[in-house]
Amino acid sequence: MSVLIGLEGDVVRTLQSIKKGIALLDERRAELRAEPLDEGEQNGELAPFEQEAIEEVEEGSQPARL
Repeated sequence: MSVLIGLEGDVVRTLQSIKKGIALLDERRAELRAEPLDEGEQNGELAPFEQEAIEEVEEGSQPARL
C-alpha cells in the first residue's frame, strides 16, 4: 500500500509539472503571435525565424499519445 501511495504522489507531481509546461508553451505561443517584430509583420507576413518558433511551440504543446 505504501508503495502505491508513493507512486501516486509521483504521478500527481509529474502531472502538475506537465500542466505547467503546457501552460508555459501556450503563453509563449500567444506572445509570439501577438508581437510584431518587423515591417513584414505589418503586412501579415512572418519572418522565417518567427514562423519556425511558432511551429516549435505548437509541436511541443501537443498532448502525448500513450
